[in-house]
Amino acid sequence: MSEVDRFFRQLVSALAASGSDRLRQPVTVGEISGTILPYRAYRRALQLDTSEDYELALLRLAAGEGGLAHTEPPEALALFQSEAASANPDLAVLARASGAALILAPRRVADALGGGSDPHRDYAPPPAAPPAPREAPSPAGPPPIAAVEIVDADDALPLDDVRLAPAPARETGAAASADEEGRAAAAADHCSFCGGALPAGRIVNFCPHCGQSQSVTHCPECRTEVELGWRHCITCGFALGG
Repeated sequence: MSEVDRFFRQLVSALAASGSDRLRQPVTVGEISGTILPYRAYRRALQLDTSEDYELALLRLAAGEGGLAHTEPPEALALFQSEAASANPDLAVLARASGAALILAPRRVADALGGGSDPHRDYAPPPAAPPAPREAPSPAGPPPIAAVEIVDADDALPLDDVRLAPAPARETGAAASADEEGRAAAAADHCSFCGGALPAGRIVNFCPHCGQSQSVTHCPECRTEVELGWRHCITCGFALGG
């Protein structure tokens, strides 16, 4: 913290002890050095060794350093700024312009008071009432998919290579027609999912190539059971291919 910041905080503390209204009123340079924050009474709190250090800190504050205060009239502000920028400032300008008024920056005053309190909060309009919470609309359609299980991404097949499981033979009376039996026998020779050749002359429950069940086929998108000939999943609409 610089000497000017420490000087400003002590000034705010001294003014606040006289009442919050005092912080909103301009104070003159002469009042600060003479009665509000005299050097002899506050040199320990200000951590300043000499009266010259005290006057230099007051000069820098009156010159507007750090945006802590604004000085009126403009002629006095220009005089303070000129001397503060000098390599060897003439501190006697404080006595010559002792009637110059300092207006403390409200936000910096709030910071100095601690907790970010605003000295002007008594004049602020009341906060707006929060909007009433809106009820979430009921979901339409099927519930969202919680998760999709992927066994191995490297073994995933392109969409064009997806094959469906054969539908169970439909019986018309005692037995299915010869045409339907021929198509079922031809489909059983290959995996309905990846198209790989299946072993002949034995019961095959799972494909030896991709591991897909040969009795039940699932949609690769949502895992819903699908039937032979379906082009789209009835749950998620995924295109199943031919």
